[in-house]
Order: sequence, then C-alpha cells, then structure tokens
Amino acid sequence: MTADASAGSGGSAETGSAGAGAPWTDPERLVNGDPEEVWGLLHSAGEQQAPAARVYRASAHLHRDAGPAVRRQLLALDAARYGDRELAARITAVPVPDAAAPAWGVQWATGTGLDSRYRHTMTGRHTTRSGDRLHAVASAVMMVPAVVVSCGSDRAVRIWDLTTGHQTGEPLTGHTGAVNAVATTVARGWPVAVTGSADTTVRMWDLTTGRQVGESLTGHTGAVNAVATTVIGNRPVAVTGSDDTTVRVWDLTTGQQIGQPLTGHTGPIAAVATVVLDGHAIAVTSGYGGRSEGDDAGHDGALRVWDATTGEQVGEPVPLPDDCGGAVAVALVDGYLVAVAAGGEDGSVRVWNLGADEPVAELMAGHSGAVTALTIGHAGSRPVVVTGGEDGTVRVVDLATRMPVGVPVVGRTGPVETVDTAELDGRLLIVTGGADGAMEVWDVTEAPPVGEPLEGHAHEVNTVTPALLDGRPLYQPLTGHPGGDDGGAGNDGDDGDDGGGAVATGMVNDRPVVATASGNEVRIRNPATGEPIGSELVFPAMVSAVAITPDGRLRVEFGCDTALFAPCR
Repeated sequence: MTADASAGSGGSAETGSAGAGAPWTDPERLVNGDPEEVWGLLHSAGEQQAPAARVYRASAHLHRDAGPAVRRQLLALDAARYGDRELAARITAVPVPDAAAPAWGVQWATGTGLDSRYRHTMTGRHTTRSGDRLHAVASAVMMVPAVVVSCGSDRAVRIWDLTTGHQTGEPLTGHTGAVNAVATTVARGWPVAVTGSADTTVRMWDLTTGRQVGESLTGHTGAVNAVATTVIGNRPVAVTGSDDTTVRVWDLTTGQQIGQPLTGHTGPIAAVATVVLDGHAIAVTSGYGGRSEGDDAGHDGALRVWDATTGEQVGEPVPLPDDCGGAVAVALVDGYLVAVAAGGEDGSVRVWNLGADEPVAELMAGHSGAVTALTIGHAGSRPVVVTGGEDGTVRVVDLATRMPVGVPVVGRTGPVETVDTAELDGRLLIVTGGADGAMEVWDVTEAPPVGEPLEGHAHEVNTVTPALLDGRPLYQPLTGHPGGDDGGAGNDGDDGDDGGGAVATGMVNDRPVVATASGNEVRIRNPATGEPIGSELVFPAMVSAVAITPDGRLRVEFGCDTALFAPCR
C-alpha cells in the first residue's frame, strides 16, 4: 500500500477555493485558504507534508487573523527558519488578492527559536471515588495556546493549559460511565475533543467553551474503548472501536454516523489509529491479546485495515502474536503504511509494513518490562515511535532507521499507562499518564520533565491529548509601532513600552532608506518623504536590531534568531 505522489499523505486530494493540491503542498492554499479549514486539516498531515504543516503553525497565533498578506510574509519567514528556502520562495511568489507583491523576500533565517527547549511538566488527578482511574491522554496541535485533554473512570474530561500547568475551567461532565478514550480535532470551526465511554456513547466537546457540542453520538452497544480522528474530504470525522466488536465512523460536522458499522472483528476492539493515504482516510484497528479469531476467550487477535472513506476492509487481517497488548499506531514511512503494536513481557514493539505482500512482524526492543502504551509522533520530519513501559520509562525510536532518538525519559515510579505527543515550535513533547493519576510533559531532547505536575486526577490517568486553543498566544503580547495606525499582526493597541526601537539607514536599489523596528515589526521608509516602501515586516518575536548591508539587503534580529531579506524589486 503506497502513497500516490499527487495526493500525498497529508490530506484529501480535493481542491479548496484557494487553490489546487494537497493542503500542505500548495503554497496558495496555505496563504489564501481559510485558516479554519486549513487548521481543520492540519492533524492529518503525514510524513511528506509535515514540514509545511510545522511552518504553518509556527506563527499561527500571529497570522490567523492578520490577513493573507501578513500570513504570506510570516509563512515565508518560518519556512526559511526551518531551512526550506524553496518553500519560502514559493510562498513569497503567491499572489494575494487586493494586495501588492511583497517588497522584500527572505533569503535565509536561523531557527534557534524553533529549537529552543519548552520546559514544563504536567501532573493531573481526577479527584473521584476510591478505585477510579485516569484512562487516556492524547495529543494534537491546532491553535494556541496548547492544552492537554485527559479523561478517566471518574466520568470526567479535564482540560489543562500546557503553558501554565493549570487546569482550565471545570471538568466536562455528561458521560455516565468511565471515559476510556479521547482524541482532538477541529470541527465546525472550533477545536474539539471527542470522547468514548463505557456508557456506549461518543461525545464531542468544544474546548474553547467547555460545553458539549450537539447530542451524544449513539449506536454502539458496548463500551467505547478507542477513538481516533481524521478527515474525509474536508469533513472532520471520528473513528471509534467498541466492546461490541464494531468500528464506526462519525461525521463530526453533522453528528451522524457515516455508512454502516465496519464489521469483521470477533472480539472487543482495543485500539484505533488513522492516517490519510492516497486521499483516503485509513483506519487500523486491533483487538485485545493475540488469540486466534473465534476462540472461547473472546479475543480477536488481528490487525485490520479499513478504508474509512468507502467502509471497505483493505487486504487480509494481520494476525497478532499472543503477547501483543492491543495498543496500535500507524504512520507512513517512505510511502508505505506501517503499523506498530505493543509487544509482550520482553519489552518489545512489533512493526509491520502493511504494504508488503505478506506483512511480517519486526521486533524493536528497549524496555525492561512490558510496553504498556505507544504512539507515533514526528521529530523534525522523521516519524518516531514513542513507547511507555512497566519499567516507568519512555523511549523514542526513529521508525525508519529503528535507532533510538535521545535518551530514555526516566522519572515515573510506576508503569506508564498512556502516552501521546505534541509538537510545539518545532519541538516534540511527550505527555504521559500513569496509575498514580499524574500527567507529565517531557521534551524528548531533555530528561527533566517540563514544569510542575498538574494536580487534579486522584487516580490513574488513562488518556491525555494536547491541543491548541484560540485565546492566548504562546508568546508574550507583541505590540506594534506607537500609534497603531497601520499596525500589523501582534499590535494590541498598547501605547506603552513597545520594545525594540532599532533604526538603520542605507542604500537599497540606489535609493536611501531608513529601517525602523518597534515591537515585532520592521518598517522601511523613504527618509525624504516618510512614505513606506512596501508593507511592514512582521516577526514572531521582538525585533532587537536591524541593519542595511552594503549590497542593499535587510538584516533583522528577532528573539534568538536572525533573518536576511533581499528586495524583490
């Protein structure tokens, strides 16, 4: 099963109003597309589209409401910060309706700010009756600021601010049974969490208001154990697996089930994972344990691949070994669909190339005890397997090379019950949960946890998911030039200390110019008339210095980074 180069792995091949092509390979759509639509597709970006997806969200807190012209400039700058000059040039060349062509094009930029360490740890507790457990954590990056969503057997869903470590608002309540699974996406223009419960229902929650969206999604006749989200066309959907042995696909825009239940499993479904391949939403599901199908223990013992777009099973089931624990994750590696499942007591993880004629399980060892949780994230452009074990450690392995990434995260005193990842500012963060009710966030490049534990869960944390919400930027408020008459992104209208204040003069295209910096903006003007030359340049951090080079280029230092611009005309 290989990826079609024209459709890519990051979303539907359908075109939007802003241009044709897959959402993460079409600069015109990135620049001129509706931000809500683009963010709604962000979580489906696969390996090939991951670089452009990271570029889009690097400064999303600035360009979301700033308009296409500012978005074009910021996207080009962030592409250069990630080292992709070709993408930066393609973005700069995108025409914006009713806006002049850019006067300056970024030639190169450093990415120090993208690689800086995000230091914060979260621990949470669901304060409930004795014996209750936290069931799940999950990760997604959609808007700002970042949040973690957790759920447990206290029947509550909790939201935590990843930047402060504090719980946001009151617990989300409504389920009448343990909440076993959670995933995040964007639906109806807002970031949402989708939860599955032992009460057999699936519910959707608005993460900006803390309220349930619409009616509960009903149809399962057994506990819902697994939830994953993806996109069919431009519609966000959820795929759920249940004790009733069925897989169901839900349209999160309408709240209706899509098609008939996907049947074939002969026992309870333990896990669901999704990916977009050849423009189709693909779901991979697994049962508990590795017994033969139809055995008297009620185990299914197989991986099954489904085309969620058509409702058809793809290929034959892949038998699971007896000691597989049921957790499964999927990714695209070199265009092939790869599935990863937790192994047995030997601390191994099994990897299958589902595109092979006869998929064979390959072992990856590392933990000193059973692997109890796993997920797939991205470190840069590389897909990585993140595993948590009974030994209390978290390990990261490059899925393509099978080599460890960084050092094992050691810090838990008990088993890691759940694990997920979030990518923020180019950094891969790991969120873990355990039987002690604690949630912690780690940077894979550093062993210490990030920040203090998040308190709230009193028992085991089973599921967490990071998300990004609209509301507060990840950075401090950025101010524009005093007066704010034509301020760009980041101008909050504050006439107080605007930072910066750097000034430089020089010759550009044989004309004298003056460049002034204030806050996160740089303006270039004709010193004789005071008229601006092109629109202001907006940066994702405070500008500390500007200079005009002898050959007429503009050098800007912002935050910890430097960028060099050349005049486009």
